[in-house]
Amino acid sequence: MKGPPRPPTAYFIFLDAFRKKRAADGTMSSNMKTVTKEAVETWRGMTPEDRSDYMHKAALAKELHQELKQLSPEALIARCGTVDPYAKLMQVVEQEKKKEKGRGKED
Repeated sequence: MKGPPRPPTAYFIFLDAFRKKRAADGTMSSNMKTVTKEAVETWRGMTPEDRSDYMHKAALAKELHQELKQLSPEALIARCGTVDPYAKLMQVVEQEKKKEKGRGKED
């Protein structure tokens, strides 16, 4: 194993959510070029406030990536398991986001 995968950028986190939303709504085009073009237009039209959630998730992913880079290959496997490290990284980012939202409600 070379190491942890590079963390996703805010745009790629948005793109993943955009595609999942379109698939769930049944409005997903079979042409990925069209879907990507729609996603780009949506992303460019978003305000910084709209993007903030994705930016925060990307920052969490980057922080986790830095932690994982410091681990030995054995420790990395122990922490991420033998599953796809990228999928595990995103799973951990989502868990951290939920924890943070929970802490925000308590304040």
